[in-house]
Amino acid sequence: GRGLKLYLLKRIVLLGPVLAGVTFLLFALMELVPGDAAEAMLGPYATSDNVQRLRSSMNLEAPFPERYLFWIQNLVRLDLGEAYSIGRPVRDEVLERYSATLILAGAAFAVALVVGVVCGVCAAAWKDRTIGRLFSLVSILGISIPSFWLGLMFISLFSVALGWFPSGGIGAIQGKGGAGDLLAHLFLPAMALGIVSSSVIAQFIRSAMLEVLVSGYIRTARAKGVEGFQVLMSHAFRNVIPSILPLLGLQAGYVIGGAVYIETVFQWPGVGRMLVQAIQSRDILLVQGGVLILGTSYLIINLITDVLQHVLDPRLSK
Repeated sequence: GRGLKLYLLKRIVLLGPVLAGVTFLLFALMELVPGDAAEAMLGPYATSDNVQRLRSSMNLEAPFPERYLFWIQNLVRLDLGEAYSIGRPVRDEVLERYSATLILAGAAFAVALVVGVVCGVCAAAWKDRTIGRLFSLVSILGISIPSFWLGLMFISLFSVALGWFPSGGIGAIQGKGGAGDLLAHLFLPAMALGIVSSSVIAQFIRSAMLEVLVSGYIRTARAKGVEGFQVLMSHAFRNVIPSILPLLGLQAGYVIGGAVYIETVFQWPGVGRMLVQAIQSRDILLVQGGVLILGTSYLIINLITDVLQHVLDPRLSK
């Protein structure tokens, strides 16, 4: 309807200033890094000539506003500069790594969604039974466990002790494993990253379901003889979906951001691992490129979930 179109237009318009704020904060934070950036990036190769050449190429001698505007002009042209530590354009490196991060984040979010929905619905449906309390306890424990620690435990158990899954990487060294090899390498990091998010989703769904299950239309449906499972899914859970969409957007952003830790633990060649390496080498342009694409992804995901919420809940579009 018209209300949805106006809301979508408003959100798209507001996305511009938010992105501008993100770019400014990102550029400003890089300015707070102590020491000379050119000397830090060159390391033992930091001769006076090399330092001066790098400072000139990165425009480091100009005032902050001028350097920021110069960076924004290049950003509009999708030119993120040259990653000095690896000797290739930042844009190419970030996009190449981003595909690996999307694979991991997508698999982790699928795990979070399936496990979270099942645990949340079961915990609400059997709230007074032992199995329902067990689902609630598992979800609470899941929230309390750091994803990187869970990843290390998975490696110790399933890779080192049992030998069921590879301990790291995205594929066999020979590169001939195919989809099966990719799934084998993906399973542990996706589970480690997704379980924490699934616990948050499960707790929220349980609370929302418990509120809905005591409402009048649920009692009416049961009085008309509608069976328990049909009431649970077709009536209760269906009405909970619009309210959980913002949370799903937050968790989708979490798995993208949380990939920094998991990619480091499992040596997954994504943006997260690239950022850790770029920070260690003080490659400012590469850090800026990596953080920028992760932040932009988070904003776009939240925009999509907000729009979906308005589509599924007509009351918000009036």
